[in-house]
Amino acid sequence: MDKIFSRLKRYRRIFVCLGLALACFAASALVYFSAVRPFAGKCFSVKICDSYENFTPIETQVSQTFTTSFDVMNLTFMFQIPGEQPRGELSVELYDTATGELLATSTGVMDHILNGQYTGLGLSALADSQGQNRQYTAVLTPHYQTEARLSIGYSAQPVHEGETLVLNGEAVNGTLAQYISSAPIGRFLSVYYWLAALLLTALLCGLYLFLSSRHFALHTAVFGIVMVLGLAFTMALPPYAAPDEQYHINESFTIASFWANRVSGDEWVMQDVPIFYSYRRPCDFNSIIQNQKTTVFTWKEFSYHLTDTTTDQLGDHVWLFEEQADTYPILYVCSAAGVFLAFCLHLGFAPALLLGRLFNLTAFALLSAWAVKKAPFGKMAFVGAALLPMTLHQAASFSRDSLLLGLCFAFTALCLDLAYAPGSALCWQKLVPLAVMGVVIAPAKVVYAPLIALVLLAAVRQIHVNRKLLLGAAAAFLAVCAVFVVWNNRYLLRSSASADSNQVTAEQVNDSIRQEYEDFLESTGGESVIVDTEKEEKPEPVPGQDDSVCFTLRYILGHPAATVMLCANSLVQLGDHYVRTLVGGSLSYYSLDIAWTWVAVLYLLLFLCCLPCRGEQRLCSAARLWAGFLAVACCGLAVLGCICWTPTYYDTIYGLQGRYFLPVLPLGLLALAPAGLRPAGGGFTRKLLFAFTAVDCMVVLNILIAVIAR
Repeated sequence: MDKIFSRLKRYRRIFVCLGLALACFAASALVYFSAVRPFAGKCFSVKICDSYENFTPIETQVSQTFTTSFDVMNLTFMFQIPGEQPRGELSVELYDTATGELLATSTGVMDHILNGQYTGLGLSALADSQGQNRQYTAVLTPHYQTEARLSIGYSAQPVHEGETLVLNGEAVNGTLAQYISSAPIGRFLSVYYWLAALLLTALLCGLYLFLSSRHFALHTAVFGIVMVLGLAFTMALPPYAAPDEQYHINESFTIASFWANRVSGDEWVMQDVPIFYSYRRPCDFNSIIQNQKTTVFTWKEFSYHLTDTTTDQLGDHVWLFEEQADTYPILYVCSAAGVFLAFCLHLGFAPALLLGRLFNLTAFALLSAWAVKKAPFGKMAFVGAALLPMTLHQAASFSRDSLLLGLCFAFTALCLDLAYAPGSALCWQKLVPLAVMGVVIAPAKVVYAPLIALVLLAAVRQIHVNRKLLLGAAAAFLAVCAVFVVWNNRYLLRSSASADSNQVTAEQVNDSIRQEYEDFLESTGGESVIVDTEKEEKPEPVPGQDDSVCFTLRYILGHPAATVMLCANSLVQLGDHYVRTLVGGSLSYYSLDIAWTWVAVLYLLLFLCCLPCRGEQRLCSAARLWAGFLAVACCGLAVLGCICWTPTYYDTIYGLQGRYFLPVLPLGLLALAPAGLRPAGGGFTRKLLFAFTAVDCMVVLNILIAVIAR
C-alpha cells in the first residue's frame, strides 16, 4: 500500500491531468448528446422566390426552371387549397435543364399539404451542383382521386432572366414561390464539435502541467493561452462574425491589394483609396462565409475552403462600392500582412481570412505577454483584461481593436515599469518604445489620447532625470500632440467642406467618380471589375427626426438637461448591455448572449485580479488618483464621442458598448485595487489563471451551443 501511495504521489501531476481530461471528455460528451447530436439533420434553406401574389389550380402539370449553385436535397413550394382537401398523390421530377437528365424524383400524399403554407417534398437523390451555377427544371404532376384541386403560388414577374414557368401547358410570366434545401450538416457537425472540445481539453490539461511545474513564467503562459483560445474563438465565430468586421476586412484586403499592386509591377498604379471604396481579388467572394450571422453552415463552408488556392495573379483586383472602417491604416498592418502573404502564395479567400486573423491574434498575444512581463506589479490586472472573452473575440478578428488593445496594454505596463521597476531610470531604450506606441495610439483612437499622459508618472518619480532626456521626452510628447491635432484638423476641414450647401450631393459625387473610374479602366485596359450593389431607397424622413442633427458639443452646452436625460435613459434601458459587452456577455453582433452566470463569474475574477499579492508593490495614493483620472478621462471621451454621434431625437446613446473601455481596463483595475485586502494562501496567481482559462473554455462551449441551436 505504501508503494501505491508513493507512486501516486510521485506521478500525481500525470494522474490529475488524466482525471481532468476524463472530466472534460465526460462533460463534452454530455453536451454532445444533449445539445449537438439532435441538430445533425439541419439543412441549409435557399430562397429561389418568396413572392406568391397569384395562385393557379394545377390541372395537368407545372414546370419551373431555376438556377442555383447549392446542392438540392428537397423542394418546397407554396400551396393553397381553395375548396375541399384534394386526395391523391403529387409527384415531382427534377431534371438537369442543359442535358435533360433525370436527377431525382419524389412522390407525396396530398392529404399532408396545408392551406397557405410552404410544403417540402424530399427527393430520392441529392442533386450535386459541384459548387457551380446549374439550371434545373422541376416538374410537378398531380394524380387526383377526387374533384378537388390543388393551387400553387407564383410571383407576378420572373425573378431571374432566362427562367421559365409553364402552368398546365401554358407559359406564364412569373416564378413559383420556391425554396430548396441543401445537404444536411450531418457528420460534419459532430467532427467540428469534437475538434473544438478536444482543443479546449488539451488547453486545460497542458495549462495544468505548465502551472504545476517548478519553472513557471506567467507571460509565456499568457501568450500560449491567448493563441489557443483565439483559435477556439475563430472556430466558434469565424470571419465576418465580430462587430463591424466586414469593414475591417475590406480595409485589410484593400491595403493588401495596394501592396500587391506595387509589387506586381502593373502598369496601372493604385492611388489612395477613398473610405467608401475597397479592393480585393476576383476570387474573394463567398456569400455563406460573408454572412454576419454565424451558423453551422458557416463553419462547414469556412472549413471546407481552408485549403483553396486561386489562379488569380498577384496584381488582379476587384473594385467594390463597399465601405472601409477607417482612413488610418496603421492598425491594419498586421492583418493586411497576413492577407498579403495569402496573395503571394495564391491561397483562396478562406485561407486569406484565416491568415489575416492569425496575424492580428499573434500581434495581440505578443504585446499582451510583453505587458505582463514588463509590469513591475499588478500583472494579473493585465492578464485578466487580456483573457476576457470580449478581448479574445476582438483579438481573434480583423478589428483594429486587436492591435490597439495590445498597444494600450503594453504602453501602460511600460510606463509602470519606467516609474516603479527597481533601479529603473529614464533612458532612450525605454523612451523610444513609449514614443512609438504613443504616436500610434493617439491618432488611431483619439479618445484614448489621455492614456499617453501616464508617462508623466515616470517623469515625476524619476527625479534625477537629466536635461537632454527631459527635452527628448518633451519632444516625443509634443510630436504625439502634433499628430493628434493635425489628424483631427483633417477631419474638421473635411466636415466643414461637406457642410457647404452649394456642393453637389454624395450620390452625385459617387456617380461622377464611378464614371471617371470606368472611363479610366476602359482607356488603360485595367484588370478591375466593378461590382455595384443595388441602391436601397431611403425612407422619407419623419418630421422632427433628422439624423443629421446630433448632440454636438454646442448642442450639449445649450441643452444640458436633454443630455443628462439621454445618459440617464441609457443607463436605465441599456445598463445590462454595457455590463455584458465589457467582459463578453454579448458577442458577435451582440446576437449571442452568454449566460449571466458566466458574466457574474468573469466580474468576480476581475475583482480577484485587483488584489495585490503578498509583498507586492502597488500604486501610492497620488498615483492611484492620477491613474484613475486618466482611465475615467478615456472612458468619458469614448462616451462623449458616442453622444456626439447620437441624433437629438434618440432616447439612448447611439452605439455605446462596454468594449470601448477595455484599453484602459488594466489601469482602472490597478487604480481600484483595495488597500488592505490581499489573497490568502500560496499559488494564488496560478489558480486564478487556470480559473480564467476554464471560464473562457466554458464561454466558447456556450457559443458553440448557441450557434448550433440557431
